[in-house]
Amino acid sequence: TAAANRAALQDFFKNKFPELQSNEFYITGESYAGVYVPTLAAEILENAKEINLKGVGVGDPCTDNAAQSDSMDMMWYAHKNGFLLDADFDLLWKTCKRRHPSFLAAGEWHRTEGRTVAATSPLKAEPQDARCKAATRRFLAATSRGFSQEWPKAWINDLSLFGPAA
Repeated sequence: TAAANRAALQDFFKNKFPELQSNEFYITGESYAGVYVPTLAAEILENAKEINLKGVGVGDPCTDNAAQSDSMDMMWYAHKNGFLLDADFDLLWKTCKRRHPSFLAAGEWHRTEGRTVAATSPLKAEPQDARCKAATRRFLAATSRGFSQEWPKAWINDLSLFGPAA
């Protein structure tokens, strides 16, 4: 992919818009661009010195499973992706001090129906406070199908709602 993108950029600057070749060039992106941006930058630096690469930037980057497996809390991820209401997240995170570590971080792997999957429970015991208990149940109900490993497109991304991190 990086080689193809580098070739496209070389064509862009040499044949399509040569008047732009002397401009400073920055590569930016977000999310999975955390993989593409650095590989393209390396490809340009090694094989296309005529491109005036000045910098790179990536927001909220996805890099690799090993680097990110301990960083994903499923409750935080559910909130970020609209599965958990702001009020429930604030209550659970700040008041109830709930955390739901990712399955990759928890490391409790099990086999089921020919697949390796993981299961974990929250770090704290079941909350005694009725508000915490109700919000926890809403979180679990809202995410039980959305985070399913049996979803037809589970191959999308290991760190997506449908990958083993969920």
